[in-house]
Amino acid sequence: MKKRLLYIEDDNIDVLSLKRLLNGLHLIELTICKSFQEVRNLNLREVDCILCDSNIPDVSFDELKEYVKKSRVQYVSGSSNNDPDVWEKPLDQNRVIEFVFGHAGINLSYIDKLADGDALYEAEMLETAIELLPQRITQLKSAMNDIDKLKFAAHRTMSSFRVCGLDVSWLQEIEQLTASNLVEVESLVARVESQADLAMIQLKQRLDTLRR
Repeated sequence: MKKRLLYIEDDNIDVLSLKRLLNGLHLIELTICKSFQEVRNLNLREVDCILCDSNIPDVSFDELKEYVKKSRVQYVSGSSNNDPDVWEKPLDQNRVIEFVFGHAGINLSYIDKLADGDALYEAEMLETAIELLPQRITQLKSAMNDIDKLKFAAHRTMSSFRVCGLDVSWLQEIEQLTASNLVEVESLVARVESQADLAMIQLKQRLDTLRR
């Protein structure tokens, strides 16, 4: 499912940096506001989450926080402030992805370690993952009404997710389901599918980069 992200930022370099980080991630629809006046012209109910610089020239930080307090907001800053609630720039792609979607993107450190500089092997692993992940999601979705098949599908999917460095907590929840609480299945499978959709985009980006 596509997410709408608002970035409140007056610095063009930081705007270009975030656009680059999110390049190709079509599941994120990005809106930029470079001033408080532009923010006031938006309907904040139409965005899912907000990344917000803590120093916007035409508004105080306190006034800005008050205005966006009902939204899901993460504040960012270009200076070290030792505030754990404020991210220091430059931003990290996986951190932004986790904020927007509620789960992290891929971490290919395991594949990198196996490849040990072998680009052909890495490409083969990426191609296999790109082919396999949609199959795993299809198996999960087709087993939602059969608890035994569902647990088996979740177990197989977990292995594929771990190789790609994806969080498996929702798959573990599926494995622990019983016939009496299958009401949670649809929601959990939808979350896992969202993870896989995003991972597919990132895997294809990595493969394209490798082939250049």
